[in-house]
Amino acid sequence: MDKGSTKYKVMNDEEKELAVQMYIQGLSQAKIGKKLGFSAATIGNLLKNQNVPIRSNKLSEEEKDQIVELYQQGLGISKVSEKLKRSDNSVKKVLEERNIQIRSSRGLSEQKQREILELHENGLTGVDIAKKFGIHQTTVSSILKKYNKTTSRRRISEEEIETIIKLYEDGLSTSKISEKLKRTHVTVLRILKSHNIPLRRKNEVNAEVIDNVIKMHKDEFTLEEIKKETSLGVSTIRTILKVDDVSNYYKKKIVELYNEGLDQKSISERVNINSKVIGFILKQSGVNLNSFRLSEDKKYKIVEMYNTGLSQTEVAKQLKVSEISVNLILHERGVLRTRMLTKKDEDRVIELYAKGLSISKISDELGFSQKTINKIFKKSGVKTRSNKKLTESDEDVIISLYNEGYSMNRLSELVGYSVMTIRSVLTKNNVEIRKKSEAVSKAKKTDDRVQKQIVELYKSGLTQREVSEEVKVSEVTVRKILREHHVNRKNRFNII
Repeated sequence: MDKGSTKYKVMNDEEKELAVQMYIQGLSQAKIGKKLGFSAATIGNLLKNQNVPIRSNKLSEEEKDQIVELYQQGLGISKVSEKLKRSDNSVKKVLEERNIQIRSSRGLSEQKQREILELHENGLTGVDIAKKFGIHQTTVSSILKKYNKTTSRRRISEEEIETIIKLYEDGLSTSKISEKLKRTHVTVLRILKSHNIPLRRKNEVNAEVIDNVIKMHKDEFTLEEIKKETSLGVSTIRTILKVDDVSNYYKKKIVELYNEGLDQKSISERVNINSKVIGFILKQSGVNLNSFRLSEDKKYKIVEMYNTGLSQTEVAKQLKVSEISVNLILHERGVLRTRMLTKKDEDRVIELYAKGLSISKISDELGFSQKTINKIFKKSGVKTRSNKKLTESDEDVIISLYNEGYSMNRLSELVGYSVMTIRSVLTKNNVEIRKKSEAVSKAKKTDDRVQKQIVELYKSGLTQREVSEEVKVSEVTVRKILREHHVNRKNRFNII
């Protein structure tokens, strides 16, 4: 069985022949590599082994003269680059080096402008006219505007709409449909969205397309022919073809593991098959990959690890799931240490401030940080009241309590000044600022009664947030105390 995870890809004879042909036709090594799914270095080595003369990347003086000559004859930059198999940038650089003035739309001859108007009146789109003359589409638009010619959209018929929907449902990409029907990419997208057609992500394929690719390969279609027919990339086609090499036993096993809650990466490690191949197998089996799903066991582990003090990032990394999944589970179970801000919360913050409550008091009541509250005011254009002036007595109290072990956040709650104000008082009076790890909270230092109450409430079934609201301390304090008493979600009902 093909494991689908080989480190190096081997180029077959068909691909070698195609690569040489594409290079002779003028494509660069990098572009050939991208199309066939190999590195530019691999293509380069192949060409050398096949004794194909390698083109020099540097422009010769003869080529430069030819660029200038063609451009002065009236060809646009894109037409010159297409003719000489060089990039637009290379052509432009040569023209700048030779001090040749780059033409704008005004630089086009009156005859060419009249031809553009005539083609427009005959029904050609701006895109087609631009391609024909080797100029940019915006150049065409500016010429039409100059002669007061409208560039309004062509009305799209019901028949065209039906064709767009059918082609998309048959597996064609929006860009291929756009090219086929001579409609802009935006128009195609607009039609699909207005008719509630679910849009595929790039390279997304359904079961029908997978079966079709496998069938075409069995009918001895080349990769290039399959690519043209399905509008899929060569690397995607190769991955799909690996699906056919997986036995029915493993396909069934993959679906079972996915339904048990394992993600594609975990299944890949379990059965030693490439995760992309697994994705196509699941699609071929009609499994919906868009739904958010995790096993109950994994959800429980997320909550348990988070309650031990690990960050969401650390939990995601250890369990090999996304941070978004971790965040969703923690919100679902009501154990997240930070609250989600809603429009209702913002209105409540503004309402309390209008009633005369200070920012620190609002922070206490609603459980949001002062920084968050200030952001709400800034966003809503609420002007904050000027802060009350600090007295010497206030400064003495701040310094005394800080030296006793209170944190700046706790002091802010007690004395009604911001953390920044408290920090400036301590700095001004040459008080050494403690590191967070050295800070001793009031709860930790003295109040055993509050600590006992927190543990009992948590053991009774309340969440950390509910305990925090009940005892009027921060969730961080609750978490620290539970950790000191070795209480977590897993063992809280068992501890006597």
